[in-house]
Amino acid sequence: MERESPSTLNRIGYNYLLGNGVEKDEHKAFIYYQKSAEMGNADGANNVGYCYDEGIGIEKDEHKAFIYYQKSAEMSNVSGIFNVGCCYEKGIGVEKDENKAFTYIQKSAEMGDSDAMNKLGYFYEKGIGVEKDEYKAFIYYQKSADMGSIDGTNNVGYCYANGIGVEKNEHKAFMFYQRSAEMGNASGIFALGDCYKDGIGIEKDEHKAFIYIQKSTEMGHDKGLNKLGIHLLSEMGHTSGIYNVGNCYLYGIGIEKDEHKAFIYFQKSAEMGNNDAMSQLGYCYRNGIGTKIDIQKANYWFQMERNNSHDMIKSTHENLVIDNVVKKILENNRYQLTWIPYNEFKNIKEIGQGYFATVYSAEWIKKTKNYSMTVIFALKKIHDQNYLDELKAYCEIGYENPSFLKCYGISRDGMGKYILVLKYAKMGSLNKNLSSIAKMRWRDKLKLLYCITSDLVAIHSQGLEHRDLHSAPEVLMNYKKFTPAADIFSLGVIMTEISTGKQAFEGLGFVPGTPDCYIRLVKRCMDSNPNKRPTAKYVNFQVGLWNEEMLSSDDNNETKRQFLEIENTLLVIDINKNLSPMSKSIDYLDISE
Repeated sequence: MERESPSTLNRIGYNYLLGNGVEKDEHKAFIYYQKSAEMGNADGANNVGYCYDEGIGIEKDEHKAFIYYQKSAEMSNVSGIFNVGCCYEKGIGVEKDENKAFTYIQKSAEMGDSDAMNKLGYFYEKGIGVEKDEYKAFIYYQKSADMGSIDGTNNVGYCYANGIGVEKNEHKAFMFYQRSAEMGNASGIFALGDCYKDGIGIEKDEHKAFIYIQKSTEMGHDKGLNKLGIHLLSEMGHTSGIYNVGNCYLYGIGIEKDEHKAFIYFQKSAEMGNNDAMSQLGYCYRNGIGTKIDIQKANYWFQMERNNSHDMIKSTHENLVIDNVVKKILENNRYQLTWIPYNEFKNIKEIGQGYFATVYSAEWIKKTKNYSMTVIFALKKIHDQNYLDELKAYCEIGYENPSFLKCYGISRDGMGKYILVLKYAKMGSLNKNLSSIAKMRWRDKLKLLYCITSDLVAIHSQGLEHRDLHSAPEVLMNYKKFTPAADIFSLGVIMTEISTGKQAFEGLGFVPGTPDCYIRLVKRCMDSNPNKRPTAKYVNFQVGLWNEEMLSSDDNNETKRQFLEIENTLLVIDINKNLSPMSKSIDYLDISE
């Protein structure tokens, strides 16, 4: 069999990298690049360097990246020469040396590389490895743009906008920004939005400004997400823009995370009628994000969002043969539920299964006269024969407690089983987030626990049990049915998981320094005698008190002191080690003391 050439091996690596004609496989891409490089192919050597540089198909190793870039450069590969220059510029795998960086970038530019010309323009503009010269900077940016460089085109616009190396010309700045934006450059798109915002080189148009800046944020452009973009979006009064600003502050996207500012922007957008913001504002009040926990206000905003969104999904149950109880529930405006045909759901995937129900994620296309969008729902299929009782009770819970997991409607699968269409929880289940919960501050853990216990209170208030948490010993032994007390036992298990970040089957215990009041409550919840366990209301009340004490200004408060002390301790303790075991089996604790 004829041996493949080095260039062919390099091309095969490229195909594996992108999945062209073969299944994408980054490790195989690296292997083929490496084979090509070993046979003396300059492109192959450069690509091996790139793989080491970015950790593609191989463990990231900046020194090896530099070595391979250098090998490629020694074979006069223009990309290799450019990459060596970048390594010297930033100190990647080699000691930083701006003079050498300039030399290599200049050589690559002289060989006709458009990216190198753009980079050379940047070096002249900033005086990196060479004396600062804005005129030369503009010339190289322009050469790069003439060769079709997206970044070069954007930088020419920047020079015209700011008079760098050329006479200031706002109209030309706009033209180059527009050209860059049309080529898909996020910086150009943002700059174009800025031009429309301030009327730079074009007539002022705030709507277009919003569209372009929002598009740049979707592409991850930092300036589209920084304070300038935030100021623009909020000042222009776009409710969705203000809502997105809140998300930026909430998750630290392009700007320093600030939960209070997130809350402020959600509040502003919600008051302007944005449904998503209403839901997020309710979430903030419910979880104490950027504000104090206030279940009453949380319920108010969740109910507002429910009232506004009910008409978006039109019910189509009138001509269906469905259970009369289900039909009455759908027709009752008190619950604001709708019928969604099962065949309208796409990409249905099982995401969780308990003893009494299975939960799926599913996509549904919401269509209106003006637009369509994909909504992700959670579908809960109830296994219990008494599903109608659960359905009615679930509706009552949602009506009495709007902050409870939102139910949009009802569906029925091909087997005739009814399904609750619920709000999709993006973060997933508690168990899937234990590692993240373990890193949370205790004040945030207590907020989470307060939400969990509030939901359990809502469930028990309707004469229901959760049942799909953890099984109590009396249930496992089959001598008792599920009861609220069994849920309380499960809650105790969850409280240990929140403390340790470990699932129950990995061993139950507490992180060293866990406050005594917390341990005592867990032990009460997990008493072997169901009759001695507290109610959900009691646990919720107790956790609420702890939350209040954490917010108090009294630094001498013993409970606050203990929780703050463990927060400080966990900064230096590996929580995956040294868990303090309970003195007795946790399933059968005697708490008569």
